Amino acid sequence: MYTYYISYGSNMGDRKQYIDTALGALEADTDVCHFRNSSCTETKPWGNVDQDKFLNGVCSFKSERNPRDILIKLQALEKSAKREHTQHWGPRTLDLDIILVIDKNDQLVSICDDDLIVPHPYFWERTFVLMPLEELWPAFFYHGQSISSRIEELVMESIPFYKDPFKDIGRKMNLLVRTGRILMEKGASTDKIVEDIIRAAVFMGIPKNFVHVNVTYNTVMVSVVSETKSYTNFLKAFSYSTDMTIVTDVTRLTWRALEKNYSLDEYESMLEAIARRKPMYPSPLVAVLVSLACASLTILFGGSEWAACVTWICTFVGYVVFALFRKWRVNGFINIAAGAFASNSIALLYYVVTGEPEGMTYGMISSSLFLMPGVLLINAVDDMLNNYFMAGLGRSMHTLLSVGFMTSGIMMAIHVNPKVAMSSLSILPTDVNITQIMAAALVGTGFSTMFNAPLRTLPFIALGGAVAVGTRNVLLAYGDLSVVVATLMAALVIGVLMMRVAHMVNTTAGTLAIPSIVTMFPGVLLYRFAYSLMQSSHLDVTTFWISLQSGITGIMIVFCMTVGVATPSLVAKKLLSRQKKKRLAALVARRMET
Repeated sequence: MYTYYISYGSNMGDRKQYIDTALGALEADTDVCHFRNSSCTETKPWGNVDQDKFLNGVCSFKSERNPRDILIKLQALEKSAKREHTQHWGPRTLDLDIILVIDKNDQLVSICDDDLIVPHPYFWERTFVLMPLEELWPAFFYHGQSISSRIEELVMESIPFYKDPFKDIGRKMNLLVRTGRILMEKGASTDKIVEDIIRAAVFMGIPKNFVHVNVTYNTVMVSVVSETKSYTNFLKAFSYSTDMTIVTDVTRLTWRALEKNYSLDEYESMLEAIARRKPMYPSPLVAVLVSLACASLTILFGGSEWAACVTWICTFVGYVVFALFRKWRVNGFINIAAGAFASNSIALLYYVVTGEPEGMTYGMISSSLFLMPGVLLINAVDDMLNNYFMAGLGRSMHTLLSVGFMTSGIMMAIHVNPKVAMSSLSILPTDVNITQIMAAALVGTGFSTMFNAPLRTLPFIALGGAVAVGTRNVLLAYGDLSVVVATLMAALVIGVLMMRVAHMVNTTAGTLAIPSIVTMFPGVLLYRFAYSLMQSSHLDVTTFWISLQSGITGIMIVFCMTVGVATPSLVAKKLLSRQKKKRLAALVARRMET
C-alpha cells in the first residue's frame, strides 16, 4: 500500500471545474482509498510569470497501485481536460504532479527516471505546493527542516522588502533591544519578548531567520546575522513591575507597524510614548482596591468579616509605605521588607490594643500578600516550560529574594510576639458559598489594578477569579481531591475560558488569565516555608516538617497553576502559530506593494 501526495493546479478556462472533475475521478477510483484534499487557493505563476494566476492545492490518497500506474492515471486525467504541453511552465487547463510517495514502511520512495522523478524535484522550492501540503501533513520534515520553517523561509526570500535588511541597522538594533527591555521591565514572559522582538524586526525589513534573541533575567540581547554580516546589541533592565496594558500595547504596536506601514520614526515615537505612559489607575485608588483584595483573601482563608476589616487597614498602611519607598527609588527588596514590616506592625498594634489574636493573625497572613511576586513566579515557570531556563532561573531567584525580604519584614514586626501559631492555622476551604465567590472576584479585580490591566478587562478578570476559586473549592469540598490537583483543574478551566474571552476584548489570554489565577496563589504556604527557614533553630521537628510540607505544596500549586493556564495555549499553539505566520506574510507582502 502506497500513500500518494498529488499537487494540482489550473490557470485556464473554468479552473475550478477542471480541478473538481479530476479530483472527483480520483476519489471515485476503486483502487483509491482514504482520499483527502487541502484547501484550494489562488497563487501567482511560478517560473514563467507572464500568464494568469493559478488555483492550486494538494490531495492525498492510498492505493496498491505502483507510482508508474498512478502517473499514467494522472496523465489520462490531464488529457481529458485538453491539457497541451506546448510551453515549459506555461499556462494549462490542468496540471497533476506526483509530489511524494510513501511506502508501507512509512519511508519516502525515491524514483529517478526520464519521465518520473519522486520526490518532485521542485516541490521544496514552491510555496504553492508546500502550503497545502502542510494542511495534510503538518509534521513533515525534509532534509532536516520542518515544512513550516521552509514555507516561512521561502516567503521571506520572495519579498523584495528584505532586499536591504542592514540599512540603518544601528538604529534598528537599538529599537529592537529597547522593545525587549520595555516588555521585560513590565512583566512579559520570555516567550512574548522574543515573539514581539522578531515581529518588530520583520516590520523593519529584517528577515525572521536573520534574527536571534537571547533573554536572561535582566538582559535582552539581539543579534542580526546573515551569511556575510553580523550585528549584536543588548540592554539591561533596571526596574521590574507588572503593567499588562503596556505589554499589550507593545504587542499591538508591532502588528500595527506592519499594517500601517510605519516609518522607523513613527515606531520609535509610539514606542517611547507607550514606555512613558502613566498607569491608568491613580495610586490612591490602587491602594484602596489592593487593600480590598487582601481583605477578601482573609475571607477566602476562612477569617471573619471583622478580620477582613483589620486586614484592609493593615494592607492599606503597608501599601502606602511600599509605594513611598518605591517613589523614593529605594532598592526594590528593601521596599518589600518595609511594606511587610508596616502592614504587620499595624496587625500587632491591633493585637496589643484589643488582645484578640484572630484579627492580628489573619491580618499578618493576608496583608502582606500584595508583595508576593506572583506574576514573576508564574512567568518563571512559563519560561522553563518554553525552554528559556536561564531567564526562568533568574526570575525564580528574584522571587526567592522577594519572599525572603518580605518574610524578614514580617519577622521584625512580630519579634515582640514570637508565639504566633502560623503553622497550625488552616487556610483551606471546607465548603463553598457565595461570600467566597464574591471575595475571589474582588481579589482578581483588586490585584488587576496593581498590574495595570486594561479597564475593559476588569469584569472578565473578576469573573475569572470567581470561576477559579469556585472550581477549586468545589473540587476540594466535594470532589475529594488534593489542593494541588484541584488547583490544576481550576487553572485548566481558566486557560480555556480566557483564550475564548481574549478575542472578545482584544487582548492577550495572559492578561486575563494571570490575574484570575492569582486568586489561588499559595502565598501563605510559601510564606510559612520561608518563615520556618528563618526560624528553624527555634522550631520543633513537627512544626518544621509542617512548614516544609507547606513549601513543597506551595511550589507544586504554582507549577500546576502555570501548567493549567499554559496547556490550552500549548495545545493551540501550532494552529495559532500558523495563523500568525500567514498574517505576518500577508502584511509584509502588502507593505512591499505600497
